[in-house]
Amino acid sequence: MLQKASNNNTKYKVIITSLLAAVITFFAGSISNAMGADTSENRVRKNIDDILASRDFAKKPEGKSLLEVLAEFIRDTYEWFAEKLNNILGFSDSSHQIKSMSPQTLLVLKIIGILIIIGFIVFLLWFVLRNIKLSKRIKHEEDAILLTTLSNYEEVERTALDYCSKGDYNQGLRFLFLALLIRLNQVNIIKIEKSKTNRQYLMEIRANGYGNYNIISEFTREFNECRYGRQSVSRERFEIWLEKYRLLISDLSKTA
Repeated sequence: MLQKASNNNTKYKVIITSLLAAVITFFAGSISNAMGADTSENRVRKNIDDILASRDFAKKPEGKSLLEVLAEFIRDTYEWFAEKLNNILGFSDSSHQIKSMSPQTLLVLKIIGILIIIGFIVFLLWFVLRNIKLSKRIKHEEDAILLTTLSNYEEVERTALDYCSKGDYNQGLRFLFLALLIRLNQVNIIKIEKSKTNRQYLMEIRANGYGNYNIISEFTREFNECRYGRQSVSRERFEIWLEKYRLLISDLSKTA
């Protein structure tokens, strides 16, 4: 899924680059016409070539999350765009064009440049937040399907242990938590439904007066951090929760 998100990110980069090139071309052409200067379709094309050849379009190192990739892209693109816009509009101290422009014109051009940069950053922030929410919703739907499909918590527990043996402790903790919810459903402490959230399950557990509410609440927080917060789970951390899980299962067997 992360690989797919990374591929989509690359496509969005190309789209954004094209939009930036169009904006730069527009302002470069406008200033050239106003000043009678020889501006550059070739220069703009070179700018596009610079972006496509830059490290932003190179393959990202494996292991980075989508959020990290986007954060780097925002920072690098902002720096690149600010520099290119500054050069094209002639804001550098060495530019002879500044001397021929009135203070009012310079002020207007600077404001336009700042607004473009701000608008671009706002768009990227919206894009990042949208993808984070989309990723969380997809993961929730995946877990909800498993909870409503699987009925044997022991099989889910074995899946968790299988992931653990392969060194994937995040998935191990995920399936361990799902196994606990399935067992809680079997003893009628909660009622599993596809639309319910973990918070709603906690409210049901508290409403039913189950004595180990605090442990399950802590387990839920741990699950959310590794599942939605992309935190890495170590072997030691997994084993701690495996022990707590077994104590909870043992206690639930007494109430069944």
